Amino acid sequence: MWPESAGGWWAIGLAAVGLGSWVVLPIITLTLRTRYPVTDTWVMPVIGAVMVGVAAAVNVLCQWQWDRSPLNVVATAVTVLAALGAAVILLASSGDR
Repeated sequence: MWPESAGGWWAIGLAAVGLGSWVVLPIITLTLRTRYPVTDTWVMPVIGAVMVGVAAAVNVLCQWQWDRSPLNVVATAVTVLAALGAAVILLASSGDR
């Protein structure tokens, strides 16, 4: 059930941080958009997409190299789907400009 290697735990941690960024970044945007207008632009979605993309890449690498625990398999599936969704959101919103 639990990862047996340090790489497996890193992958789980990055998945939690990457997915958590999609909760924290909108809160930061809502709080700071009047003081720092750059937070209400394309910057925050790109930061979120990069964080989730890195987490997905590390999780996929983890499946090949370090650990195939059930928790890592679930984290890989969730982060890869979230990274694809983030990419779709970014590409769809880039046509608005």
